[in-house]
Amino acid sequence: MLVASKDMEPELVCVDSHGKKGRLGVLNDGFVFKCSLNLIRKILNPICPLLESLKNEWPFELAAGMNGRIWIKANTMRETIAVGNAILGAEYLSDDEIKTMCTNIASILAGHVS
Repeated sequence: MLVASKDMEPELVCVDSHGKKGRLGVLNDGFVFKCSLNLIRKILNPICPLLESLKNEWPFELAAGMNGRIWIKANTMRETIAVGNAILGAEYLSDDEIKTMCTNIASILAGHVS
């Protein structure tokens, strides 16, 4: 957090372990939400299929912190919300259920299912 005040919106900054910007920096726009640390650990696990399945459907950026906050930004607000909902919905799903959920969400957004 660069700025944190009860009277202002928080300003998030992503820096490396040395406090340097590097390829990181201010996280503009996008959507921030809270989730459980269990879900953070799950999506950061290399064998979890969630992020791989989502990136096959839409391009998006994601920053997940061990403070239970996730920042996401996709091309459109609709896609951003879909990615956020998929992440939140994946907490208690198996790997196969995650893949099916991502495919279903992509079909709905593409207009193939009403």
